Amino acid sequence: MVQASLNIKPQTCELLGFESLVLQGFLGTIAILSLVLKRKYEIPRRPWKIWLFDVSKQIIGAFIIHFLNVLGSILLSSEPDEGLDENPCTWYFLNVLFDTTVGVPILWCMLWYVYRFATKLNITGIQSGEYGDPPKAGPYLKQLSLYLLALVLSKIVLSLVLYFVPFLDDWAAYLISWSTFDERVEIVFVMLVFPTVMNSLQYYVVDSIIQSPEFGVTHEPIHHHHHTPDRNYSTFTKQTEEP
Repeated sequence: MVQASLNIKPQTCELLGFESLVLQGFLGTIAILSLVLKRKYEIPRRPWKIWLFDVSKQIIGAFIIHFLNVLGSILLSSEPDEGLDENPCTWYFLNVLFDTTVGVPILWCMLWYVYRFATKLNITGIQSGEYGDPPKAGPYLKQLSLYLLALVLSKIVLSLVLYFVPFLDDWAAYLISWSTFDERVEIVFVMLVFPTVMNSLQYYVVDSIIQSPEFGVTHEPIHHHHHTPDRNYSTFTKQTEEP
């Protein structure tokens, strides 16, 4: 193990402690503010209701993934007989790293397949980021369900990779080893500093994927009274309709 070779004393951190929960709440606030800033510079800018529909998909998904990351980190770190790292912060760091890097293209692929399947079932109102004029809850709930399904599927793929590739936990332990001298420093880095940077970038990219191409791609304002609700703006749906 890397920890043994570097003579680093193994430590564990508390992912469900009071400090951790406060940091997680602060992280969520920063992530939402980053998307507010993104909207500010959109041309044309999404109306608030459409923006809330788009962003809420990621917020709900983030809660689910965060719960899975914490649960998985605790379970994996409690299996010393399997030769896995015993520090839950190591596994949480590794999950965030993979979610926000290779997890993004995997999510995109899963969205493509999920939308392809939904299209074959003739499900309507699933054009990503299109909710009707005025925006309605029906299309939003359908798109939310498809997004969450794709997100969970991508998480399953990532979890299998993390579990079956044996050296990844050693590598992650090495990367955060500089912070293990103090549990508070480790918690702040693993659950605030690192996720803030990586999640903000991830949310920006994913928001660009799931929003309607009607917004943020042209310098000419679009007048919504000319908008046709049946127009297919969804990248996913366009691709799934190809032979």
